[in-house]
Amino acid sequence: MSRRRWFVTGAVFVVLLTGWILVYSVEELRDKYRAAWACDLVICFIDENDRPPQNWDELRPCYKHQVERLGEPWPFKDIQSRVKIDFVALNEDVGEIISLYSGASPVLFSEHPDEEIRRFIERKRFVIEQRERD
Repeated sequence: MSRRRWFVTGAVFVVLLTGWILVYSVEELRDKYRAAWACDLVICFIDENDRPPQNWDELRPCYKHQVERLGEPWPFKDIQSRVKIDFVALNEDVGEIISLYSGASPVLFSEHPDEEIRRFIERKRFVIEQRERD
């Protein structure tokens, strides 16, 4: 094979590989945002109901509320199909609550969604205890 043919083949390979990496990276980033939305839905539900949700259906009113405030980046079913919420772990406060079906990390910036949920639950418990004391 000539030198030119090797160069063209290599260049095509690099372009295809770069394109694949970019597509994969963008979709992984979108999944992380979906996980952040799921985290916000869980927190919204706990804030409004003083208890963790039992299933995805209970999160629909919070989703509608979020869409009214922020717009609709993804349909509810899309978030549900890409993000796993372990409702047992959420209700028993053990294990991983939010994960991605892709296997990628759900951490968008620096904090895992589980940490954010658990911190919110602790603050909510404190507020409820204060309310009961008064």
